[in-house]
Amino acid sequence: MQPNPPQITLPPPAKAQDLAKKLATDDAFRARFEQNPRAVLAEFQIQIAHANFPEQVRLPSKEKLVEAVTSLTGRDPRALGGQQAVADAHWAFLAFLAFL
Repeated sequence: MQPNPPQITLPPPAKAQDLAKKLATDDAFRARFEQNPRAVLAEFQIQIAHANFPEQVRLPSKEKLVEAVTSLTGRDPRALGGQQAVADAHWAFLAFLAFL
């Protein structure tokens, strides 16, 4: 029997962009996220339904996050803005989820 995969509700593109940018730049936000990822994700209209979702997480360094997002999207999350960057923000969010 295969385990059930997590069910993830993706945020609107602008919310994903904001999340990626804050995770790449804001130390206080990152600390709050590590302490209660479910609550912070909910602020960004992101729901993850999975029995094993961690209560706390350890994020990669800002540099590693920037590297992962940039390699997937071709854009630095610290400089997200404009229509194309908003569309790419969903990829940035998925890159972030790879670290959970």
